[in-house]
Amino acid sequence: MTAMEEALTLARTDQDTARQLLTLLTAGCRTLDGFEQERSHLFGAGIPAAFLPGARELGRTDLI
Repeated sequence: MTAMEEALTLARTDQDTARQLLTLLTAGCRTLDGFEQERSHLFGAGIPAAFLPGARELGRTDLI
């Protein structure tokens, strides 16, 4: 749990960390809705929306 809290804290100020965290948390997503839910959770945790690219920006063209 501490590692996740540390990652969230860093992601709030570091765009690369935010992107990596989003990639990690959405790796198992199969739908665009699922991806957007995970992205929304990170936004709700205080990570700036500008740090959280959309699915297509991450190359997730496989989502339905």
